[in-house]
Amino acid sequence: MAARLALLLFAATATASRFSVLLEAGSTGTRVYVYERIKAKEVAGSRSPVKKPPGLHAFAGNDSALRDYLLPLVDWAKDRVPEEEWGATPLRLYATAGMRLVGAEAAARLYDSCHDVLGLTPFLVRRSAIKTITGEDEAFFGAVGANYAVHAVDADETPADGAGDLVGALDLGGASTQ
Repeated sequence: MAARLALLLFAATATASRFSVLLEAGSTGTRVYVYERIKAKEVAGSRSPVKKPPGLHAFAGNDSALRDYLLPLVDWAKDRVPEEEWGATPLRLYATAGMRLVGAEAAARLYDSCHDVLGLTPFLVRRSAIKTITGEDEAFFGAVGANYAVHAVDADETPADGAGDLVGALDLGGASTQ
């Protein structure tokens, strides 16, 4: 999912940083991605080599362990973003199916706690950027990402010069399929 979101992260960000950090909170664990806009229609990304289990939903009602869960992921991102850009670099946490199974009130409390923890980091963290995305959004991001990977669309989601046919994508996640 996260590679697919890179294309849209920059469009939604009006900061001076050329970087964007995403915590992908899947049903079986969380990974961190760092994206860099190279030029207008080109994005490069790196993904942490380790998915940190369990899924974020396991921390509902367990705020004390949340800090130890999230901050090492952010440390990985700090190693990839120049220090002078930390304050302007947005950090988002997008959760998927595991958090869709948690009730709305419990999810809101957990996201408030995530915001408190992530607010301790040097990155630009907004509460509105910590959320559960819908299955439809997850599917959309997957299709856009797949087409970006095969050079059928540019980073602005328009057909690339000399692009071939668009492709479809099927995402078999830990708790959902798109």
